[in-house]
Amino acid sequence: MPARKDTYWEQRFKSLKANNPSWGARRIREALQNSISETRKDGSPGERWIGNLIKRLKDSPTWLEEERMYRTFHWPESMNNGDLPWEASSSGLELLQFLDQETRGLSERPPVMLVKWFWKITQVIPRLAVRNRFLSAVLLSTGELYDRSTFFREIEWWLAYQPWEGETQKSIYTLAVSRPDGAIPKYLNQLYSQLEKDIHELLEGNSSWFWEVESIITKHRVMA
Repeated sequence: MPARKDTYWEQRFKSLKANNPSWGARRIREALQNSISETRKDGSPGERWIGNLIKRLKDSPTWLEEERMYRTFHWPESMNNGDLPWEASSSGLELLQFLDQETRGLSERPPVMLVKWFWKITQVIPRLAVRNRFLSAVLLSTGELYDRSTFFREIEWWLAYQPWEGETQKSIYTLAVSRPDGAIPKYLNQLYSQLEKDIHELLEGNSSWFWEVESIITKHRVMA
């Protein structure tokens, strides 16, 4: 039985419920058991815990809007039902192709929330490499899901300085994150390339990779 307030399990539950609104506690529990990693199985929630969450969402005035972000992305359905604007179509399809190529067969479609942030990053800096836009979108999605405002500040300054543009911009950015007074927040992935490798290992080997990303990011922040 998980802790009374286990954010990881709540996020996994919301994803399953948003994509399968008719499912009850037993069906959701079975789906969780079949999709989680071995290291998570001992702490998976029981039917009573899931049933309480179902009731809480049913009574929540914000769930109908919130569940949009947990649905998996499909084109054109996600646009037709209002989960995303039509203007996000190109970015959503680009992300699908990227994930399909990275995993050599799409193991899990991205949630609408991830597509939303990938689209927003693409709007800001369309020339940024798709891999960097994907990783930035993952960090921003995780920041939104787990209320980590520091993730937003890291990406904000990284995008502002654009260190990928060349050695000059990279040097300016490095100085800005390392100055003794008034240093800007540093984007973790700039300094720890292993974070990127770990995320891509999740992509290749875990059908619920998106929901495991937070633990990977947390591990690297502790190491930092």
